[in-house]
Amino acid sequence: MKPSNLKFRLFGIFDKSITFVSTLFVLLVCISLISLDGWQIWQARGVQMRDSEVVAANLARSLAQHAEDVFANADTTLTNLVDRVEDQGTGPAARMRLYALMSVEVGNSPWLHDLFVYDEQGRWVVNSKSERAQNLNNSDRGYFIYHRNHADRSAYIGVPVRSRSSGDWIITVSRRINHADGSFAGVALASVKMDYFQNFYSSFAIGEHGAIDLMFDNGTLLVRRPFVEASIGANFASDPLFTQFLRKKSVGTALIRSPFDGAVRLNAYQHVAHYPLVVDVAMAEDDILDKWRTDAFWHSIGVAVLVIGLGLLGFRMIWQIRSRLSIEQRLAESETRLRMITDNMPAFIAYIDSEQRYRFCNAQYLSEFDLTMNELLGRTMLELFGADAYASIEPFVLKALSGQNVEFERQAFERGPECYSLYHYVPDQDHNGKVRGFYTLVLDITPRKTAELRLSAKEKLLRGLTDHLPALVSYIDRDERYQFNNRPYEKWLDRPLTEITGQRVRDVCSDEIYSKFKRSFDRAITGNRTDFAFATVRDGVKRYFSAAYIPQFDERGEVIGVCSMINDITDLKKVELQLIKLARVDALTGLANRVQFDETLRKAIARSRRSGLAMALMYLDIDHFKTVNDTYGHEAGDHALCEFARRLTMSVRKTDHVARLSGDEFVIILEEMKSEEEADIVARKVLQAMEEPFSVRGVAYPVTTSIGIAILRDDDADPQALLRRADYALYHVKRSGRNAHHADG
Repeated sequence: MKPSNLKFRLFGIFDKSITFVSTLFVLLVCISLISLDGWQIWQARGVQMRDSEVVAANLARSLAQHAEDVFANADTTLTNLVDRVEDQGTGPAARMRLYALMSVEVGNSPWLHDLFVYDEQGRWVVNSKSERAQNLNNSDRGYFIYHRNHADRSAYIGVPVRSRSSGDWIITVSRRINHADGSFAGVALASVKMDYFQNFYSSFAIGEHGAIDLMFDNGTLLVRRPFVEASIGANFASDPLFTQFLRKKSVGTALIRSPFDGAVRLNAYQHVAHYPLVVDVAMAEDDILDKWRTDAFWHSIGVAVLVIGLGLLGFRMIWQIRSRLSIEQRLAESETRLRMITDNMPAFIAYIDSEQRYRFCNAQYLSEFDLTMNELLGRTMLELFGADAYASIEPFVLKALSGQNVEFERQAFERGPECYSLYHYVPDQDHNGKVRGFYTLVLDITPRKTAELRLSAKEKLLRGLTDHLPALVSYIDRDERYQFNNRPYEKWLDRPLTEITGQRVRDVCSDEIYSKFKRSFDRAITGNRTDFAFATVRDGVKRYFSAAYIPQFDERGEVIGVCSMINDITDLKKVELQLIKLARVDALTGLANRVQFDETLRKAIARSRRSGLAMALMYLDIDHFKTVNDTYGHEAGDHALCEFARRLTMSVRKTDHVARLSGDEFVIILEEMKSEEEADIVARKVLQAMEEPFSVRGVAYPVTTSIGIAILRDDDADPQALLRRADYALYHVKRSGRNAHHADG
């Protein structure tokens, strides 16, 4: 086989190989882009579900605390009624006083529907609307039967019923009334408006198909949003919420298919602390993922457009590669006929004299103009190109003939509407500097120019997409210099993009923003994706942002820069902070509630055991608080609780913790005590702070407190053990006369 034939065969094999590799590369890039986009969409779905899980859990905690407060207040009111009936009886004068008290309670409590007192036969003795109390009997009601058959004096929450007085749906809370000998004397009942819960639950944004349920822990439904009358009182103990999840723990989240409509919902459940109740917040998976699906759809459309464009560009490139290889092969086949520099040059090479006549040209000219060498040589440029094409190059020809080196690009319409050429004119001068002609080298730059135009179109598309995103999108190189910014950066940095793109981040951002950027950028530039959140003041308002820094790699796997995306999450953050506050703060006094107290006590005990410093727990309540409510009214009672909380806070150090557990019960956590006597000092200070009478609407009334103190011991197994000892010490003070303190060391 001749060497030339072997060379041509090898050239054909190389042609097929590079075409196959190029095709495979384009397909892999498209598949990788689609796979990466699919992974990112799936990750976004996970983030959306996790964020919704946090929101639902926080809302469940808040609603559980709300239910706890409502039923605790109802229970407190019933306790006062039972005490009055058992102490003062139900004579005419006593009934008048009871009616006045019950009317005030109902008027001051938006959640109360009515208050009732029934005798041992179920007859209505007195209620908050006495005009409806004639000839009515409730001995057939479940709560009445329960108290008649049980000597238990605790509050009893009944299933929802329709009120016989108004026909409204109500939830009953009741207590047993006894005769002096302990026998059954009747029932005190507080009816809670179901509409109160319905309206309150309707104020929360949980999606079009979301639901909120208040149920007994045995599965009986009390309240549901949306309201379905047929389901009130129904039992769902066989549902997964009770059979699988509540059986394991009293608080949590789970995806459960609803027994009502079959929809899959994210359920956040919370057991109410002191009552056999469970709150369930159910957010429909379809509602949670609705925006994600929309975003995923349009994002997928955008990626599909990019993939199609990339595929077309890639296969155009492959076609050009094959065309170029074909030209090179033809050049190789004619290498025996070509001479000197024209043998392997894919360009138009010629020499033109001062009269603009061709004196030399390579074979490119012959094939381009379909002329023989004899037919082409001697012709002028005007004759060869034609008037229109010659007019576009004449200025450059005149410059070359004046002795200047000329280089320019032009669209070569004479070769085709999409052809581009790069021209080099080099003057030929004699020893006196006279121009005798010029050398011309014309290169076909159609592939490069076409690629540049398509790249420009692609960048325009990318900018069109990113400029309308509600986020800050940028690309930052290794030198911390912005190489791309979308339009929202103009508002963010208060300057045009021309003063941002190409500048270093430090030069265009404030020191505060740069300090947040720097740490995360340094991590991303090592090849690790970095997600972080930060807050800053914008236009005088504190706003919250989430940011993602995604490293970009070259073909060798080295990081060449970072893509940045920053989103404004202020609205979501405000909702989160508000829910956290509602779940941890007592609404009346502003002190920490039971949830926050339990967390603080566990941490305080752990710190005390680590440091070796003593700590104490003080358990306080207001002496004869029932009398304050009965004598001065509910408003005075609330005022007493708030003023009592304020004086407690003023009596302790900033490092100590004050909390309200429920009703008139308060606790103080004392940490870092150098001696156990410090607890006695604080107790005396609290007692002294209460010596000045309280006042409401100009009426002064005395308030005292009893304090039980428990010093942390090594044998305290858990926080509840310490709390029980403090409660026992408080009980000792009450038996000893109140308005004092006692320590159980």
